[in-house]
Amino acid sequence: MVLLAFSYLAGEYLGNLIFGVIMFIVGFFSLASFYFPTKYRLDEEGVERVFMGMRAKRAWKELRRIEYSKGSLRLSPFTRRSILDPFRGIELPLCGNKGLVESFVKQRIASRND
Repeated sequence: MVLLAFSYLAGEYLGNLIFGVIMFIVGFFSLASFYFPTKYRLDEEGVERVFMGMRAKRAWKELRRIEYSKGSLRLSPFTRRSILDPFRGIELPLCGNKGLVESFVKQRIASRND
C-alpha cells in the first residue's frame, strides 16, 4: 500500500504517471523477497534455493566459510571476508531448527576444507 502511494505521488510530482508505474515496478521487484516465499533444500550435494520459480544450487565443494548472524548462517565461497559475500554467498535462515541445520552445514563445509 505504501509502495503504491509513493509511486502515485512520484508520478504526480514528475508530471507523468508512467514514472509512477516504473517506480512501482522497480520497487515491487526490489522488495520481492518480502512478498514471495523462498525455499531452501540441503542435501549431500549442496544447497538449493528456490525463489519465484528460479533455482540456484551451490555445491558444498564451492563453499568455504560459515558466518553466523542472529537467526541465519551465511555460506561463503571465499576463505576470508569479501565485499562480494552478499552477492556470491547464500544467506540461510534458521527458522526453528537451528541446531540441526548448523550441524549439517558444519559437517559438509568442514569435510571440504580439510
